[in-house]
Amino acid sequence: MRDDVTTVAWKELSEVRAGRGQGQRSIAGIAVATILVAIVIPFSAGAEKFGGMGAMTIGALIAAMWVLTSVPDSFAGERDHRTLESLLATRLPADAILAGKLLASVAVAVVLGTVAIVLSVIAANLGSLVHGGAGDAASILWLDMGLGVMLLTLVAFALTNVGILVALRASSAMVAMRELGLGIAGIVLACSFGVRALPKGASTGLADAAADIGSLSPVTLAVLIGAAFIAVNAVLFGVTRARFTRPKLVHPHG
Repeated sequence: MRDDVTTVAWKELSEVRAGRGQGQRSIAGIAVATILVAIVIPFSAGAEKFGGMGAMTIGALIAAMWVLTSVPDSFAGERDHRTLESLLATRLPADAILAGKLLASVAVAVVLGTVAIVLSVIAANLGSLVHGGAGDAASILWLDMGLGVMLLTLVAFALTNVGILVALRASSAMVAMRELGLGIAGIVLACSFGVRALPKGASTGLADAAADIGSLSPVTLAVLIGAAFIAVNAVLFGVTRARFTRPKLVHPHG
């Protein structure tokens, strides 16, 4: 089983390097986003204002961008490129295909997110030195960076599972990307408008709760968020594994 997973993961990574499907455009888009989000913003803010949570957030954001653009192509794209039949004709079990593709996607996301975290920390520290901020120029701790890598790994794993579930029912990679993007945008908008529509008392209570959460240390907050993501990931992976079958791969609407 381990060799089968490694085979599928290596195939996926090789295709990413070769620029399969959306790969090159995804990496180019993420490179631009990294320059803007992981360098310009932290440099302008400085280490004191940017802080450990800023580095964690940017790492997770860059990782999420990769997953949301690459996973649909990795799964539904197999049907578009007519390589799905040859993949299913091998002796590889469905679990190995799932685990290998998931591992490759999360691995690339972790690398990109980690690079973004390191760049953001360097940029924030340089910003403090250049702008002469009052805080310590090296105030972003290595522990915060480590927690950021942990969180972006959990975020990437969760979004990869969501992307797989969407891709399994989509007729093509473009349809999967569109459905995934619209779904996430819809959730964000619904949460935003839902908060604004709350009665004044409920809104005040929510603001107080957010302030209490914001007062927690980055370590405590990261641990709480990580625990929540671990629980969510366990459920998502169970659902994904149950639905990831050969008939579903061939006939997404069957």
